Amino acid sequence: MAYPISIEIARLSDAASIANVATRAAPLQYQNTGLLMTRGQLEDTVLSAWTMRQVQTRLMHPKKCTLVARDLFRRIVGFCTVCFEEKFPFASTTYNDEEWTSIDALYVDPTVHRHRIRSRLLEAVESFLREKGNVKIWLAVLEGNEAAINLYRKSGYVVVGGTNFPSGFGIPNDYIMAKYSNAV
Repeated sequence: MAYPISIEIARLSDAASIANVATRAAPLQYQNTGLLMTRGQLEDTVLSAWTMRQVQTRLMHPKKCTLVARDLFRRIVGFCTVCFEEKFPFASTTYNDEEWTSIDALYVDPTVHRHRIRSRLLEAVESFLREKGNVKIWLAVLEGNEAAINLYRKSGYVVVGGTNFPSGFGIPNDYIMAKYSNAV
């Protein structure tokens, strides 16, 4: 039986709950890749991006939208933020002059992993975007985060490029994945 959730657009009053999920889930993506981070690195690169104030700013941004997954008790157990009117991240492609939507974040509370909440959130986001006429989506995912990469591949995303940071700086590389069709 599927874990019961409802998916809806986030409200400003959801900021603290979204920040809570993000600060517990975001570090796991680095663990999944085998990248070990000190507490200071984690604070600087991950946790500082998900303070309640940062989440409130995201929620009020006119070109962003966050959908939340709520359990039966209305507790937020996951969320996905999208950014509208994005340029494709590679200037050398045929798509760089087109308008895209990017998936900025997709996190699920670690206590409810393995209940298909990520895939259901992704499906809901794609349906939401389809209703708005957005059929071109791109995202960045850490190299080595196989669980996320597999989810996106199963959902029709393909690797179209990546970042190439110099080794030795402790900055992980990302794959850039995209889904471009009339039937997102």
